[in-house]
Amino acid sequence: MALKFAGSRGDIALDEAARKVLEGDDPPLSHITRRDLARVFGDDLAGERSTMEMVGRYFPLSTPIEDFLGSSGRSLRDQITRHMDQYPGDWSVEYLFGEIGAFDCSRARFGALLEEAVHPLSRSGEEQLRTVAALNKILARDGYELAHESELSGHPIFSFRPLVRGVGGRPKNLIFASRGRKPEIGFADAINNDIVIYPAKKAA
Repeated sequence: MALKFAGSRGDIALDEAARKVLEGDDPPLSHITRRDLARVFGDDLAGERSTMEMVGRYFPLSTPIEDFLGSSGRSLRDQITRHMDQYPGDWSVEYLFGEIGAFDCSRARFGALLEEAVHPLSRSGEEQLRTVAALNKILARDGYELAHESELSGHPIFSFRPLVRGVGGRPKNLIFASRGRKPEIGFADAINNDIVIYPAKKAA
């Protein structure tokens, strides 16, 4: 209910508080991981898009007073426009994350920002694939990934999600070289392919 209410009002603070409660029992996305992810981007988070517009969808960049009266170029929104869009290279993405609160935000909000950063409108072709591969190597440490979810005009769309791991268990190799009666094999666990071996029955 809180998420729906926050969405209808555009209340980022309420949305964030609700998401952190929902994520309370899930594996965290650590500050170290987020820092290393930021370093993958260097000083270019948005690629071909505007950093301010991308970040502004998920983080508050000005106060209500600044929105009403004007900020005279001092709001975070103005600073991001100046240092990331107008003069690229002034700020690193790591510094940007510190300014907008990306190191401490909910995992869902951070994941949504990553999805935007690797969207085909931001990056495409080999650059997109290289970036996703580098990000996934880091995300895997905390059990998450950017997975190929769909396509847009032939370009892959990636979705942030928990890492899908294979079924646990060890591989089994069976070698029977007997010239006599062979044992009977049954499955104790069909998911893990755990087997049981019964002694060979005597001939009637």
